[in-house]
Amino acid sequence: MKGNRMKQIYLTFKERIQTLKNGDEAVTAVEYGLIAAATAVAIIVALGTIKTQLASIFTSIANAL
Repeated sequence: MKGNRMKQIYLTFKERIQTLKNGDEAVTAVEYGLIAAATAVAIIVALGTIKTQLASIFTSIANAL
């Protein structure tokens, strides 16, 4: 009985390893990671541009007051 259970665990483990090895799950995770990194870079660049524009707008407002 115990040997049968061990064999079942082994076969399940082997099947899951094979699925990960041949599957697209790891590739999909990498793709999502690259998309997240590209989005972060785009946000940082956009915020840098907006920061400069906002600073000049607020300086103009402060000078007008």
